Amino acid sequence: MQVRAIVFAAMVVGSTAVVLWVGGCESAFTWSNSSPTIEAMLANGKATTAEDPLMVMTGTKIGFLCRADDKDADSLTFTWTTPATGTSAADTATAPSNTLDWTASRAGDFTITCAVTDGRNGGAQATAYVRATPSGTNTAPTAS
Repeated sequence: MQVRAIVFAAMVVGSTAVVLWVGGCESAFTWSNSSPTIEAMLANGKATTAEDPLMVMTGTKIGFLCRADDKDADSLTFTWTTPATGTSAADTATAPSNTLDWTASRAGDFTITCAVTDGRNGGAQATAYVRATPSGTNTAPTAS
């Protein structure tokens, strides 16, 4: 956004009018926006990767936290994309909250994404990874 200013003032002193004119400001002021940054994306308090997902049994409720910051102190909106219950389609939820509870209702590998926007065309996103195994099964540990 650019703003240009022209200053003009008039006043009456006694019976004399005094006019003050200050020329137009030829330089433009530009306000910039800093995009939000995501400091942490956690699943049950754990940072995850595709190679090291959070391991849970189906039916387990998982708490996600997307910790974000905005240098401009803009209000942030969090949009969560999660696998839909029982299908491969995605559900999207928009909330002012940086937390989400989600339950893996079936076995599989899942990605949960949090997109953060500041309402001024700035944004960031992060993903958490979850591997759910059927309840009552035992998964052998893997070497890391």
